[in-house]
Order: sequence, then structure tokens, then C-alpha cells
Amino acid sequence: MSRRKNPGEDPARFLVNKFAPERSTAGLCPDPGQLAGYAESRLLPAERQRVEEHVARCEDCRVLVTQLAGEPAPASQRRRQRVLGRATGAALVAAVLLLAAFWPRSSAPVPVQPVETEAALLAAARELGIAPLSREERLRPGSRERGALVALHPAGVILGRRPHALWEPALGVDEYEVAFHEADGMLWRSKAKGVRCAYPTGQAALELGRTYFWEVGYTGGPFGDDSAQRSFVVASQRQRREFRDTWQAIEANTPSHLVDLLRAHFAIRKKFYAEAERAARAYVEANPNDRVGRETLFQILELLGSSEAGGMLED
Repeated sequence: MSRRKNPGEDPARFLVNKFAPERSTAGLCPDPGQLAGYAESRLLPAERQRVEEHVARCEDCRVLVTQLAGEPAPASQRRRQRVLGRATGAALVAAVLLLAAFWPRSSAPVPVQPVETEAALLAAARELGIAPLSREERLRPGSRERGALVALHPAGVILGRRPHALWEPALGVDEYEVAFHEADGMLWRSKAKGVRCAYPTGQAALELGRTYFWEVGYTGGPFGDDSAQRSFVVASQRQRREFRDTWQAIEANTPSHLVDLLRAHFAIRKKFYAEAERAARAYVEANPNDRVGRETLFQILELLGSSEAGGMLED
């Protein structure tokens, strides 16, 4: 991998030509998806060791890994990194997608990885300073006790000031008791049927920037009594501005097919779980076979404790 950029050459073409498969003194270079996976620490141990050994010998691959990891390069590599830095995020996406399409395939079975979505998401996120979830984070299991009553929403940080309560039903239970609390005491309590309870219209709206608690429970069920609690924060003015500005920036600067996916990752990072779930569901509905999208929705459902998470990764 020793090719240099010619003056005036298109950045995407330069990246494709520069990182196309070729035999160097360090051996055949890994494909871009493997290098991206190495930079994001999401390779299997054996694959990571093989890429790590190659990167230690190949200066050009070290430069690319440094770019993908977003870390400063050593002084001896800065000149090369400046050349790569001129390529826009869109050019990097185009190069990776082209390479993924034409890279020679090994006859040996390899773990299936969503290279194209991973690379495109990573590049789009970096354009906006967003840190998308790694595969390890997307697959991290929650702590929900299966079969228990689960309080789903509101959770995390919310935008609405009159949130509806949503929970997973318990077998054989028709009526629940729902209550909202603040630090000083109870705000309101109500009986509810089904899995949802509306915030009372006559109740004062919740205050911005404050933490609240809510609970749902029942008595006399087939297996006795049960209850579930969850805390949440009503977004402050600053959080609302940041959310609105980033939400709009994603739509304006991200390829249209990735908007919902990147929004979901941003919302998870900022704990806007309701918005994250809606965006992830919209992406999965449009791309039902996209593993990155399904893993993203899986992680949101795990964070909420939803039993639906169990079926998200089934083929």
C-alpha cells in the first residue's frame, strides 16, 4: 500500500486505489471492514490478533486505523494523515462501499459482519461528532428479570411534560395502579386497565430539568402481588436545544437511508430512550434485514427491559 495521491485526484478514487488489495512487504492488507472493526474493538479475538500483527508491520494500515479511530497520528505519519484528512466523510463512505463490493472473497467461512452499514454509520457520525454504539455495546444484555412486571416509559430523559405511562402486562392481570412521584412526595395515583395510562389533564405539567419516579403495580394476581418502578428526567432547556439542533443536523447532513439509524444512536447516548426507540423501529421497518439496525433496537429494548428484545436478533 504505497501509492501516493496525484494533485487534483478525486479523494474517493484515491482511497479506492490506495487501499485496493495488493501484496506489500507486510503481506496482503486486511479489507476496510476489518480495519474499521479493529479500530472500533469489535473483532473476534483471533481476527483482532491477525489484524494487529499486520498493522504493526504496515505503516499505511496504521494511518488508516488512526483515521478510523479518530486519534492523533505519530509525527512520522502526519504527512500521510493530512492527505487522507482531505477526503470528506462522504468520500470515505463511497470508498469503503466500493471496496466492500469488489474485495476478493476468501473461500473459508468468516463471521458475517454488516461492514457497509458499520462503515457508513461511522463516517456519518464523525461528521457530526456523534459516537455511535459499537457492536459490543449494541449486544450488551440488560438486567431484566424475565417474567417480572416491567415499567417501560417514561424512562431516561423525556421531552414531554405530561408523559403517558406504558408497561408490559402481567399474565392474568386486568387492572393496575399507577403513581407518579417527585422527591417531596406523590404527585398523583390512578387505576388503569390495559398497558397504558394517560397523564391527567387536570394535573400540573412536570417541571423542566427535574427528576421524577413512577411505578405500576397490581395486587391479587395469579402469582401474587407485583410492582415495577422507574425514574426519569424531564429535559432541561439546554438538553432540548441540543436534542433539536442535533436531530436537525442529522437530517441535513446524513445520507437519507441512515438518518433514523444515526438518530437512534445519538438518542441512546443522550438517554432519550423514547425517541431512540421510535427512530430505531422506523429504520428496522425500512431495513428489516439490516443487522446493525436490529442490534440497535435490541439494545434499546434491553435498556428498557422489554421482553421484545429476545426476538430482535433471530434470523
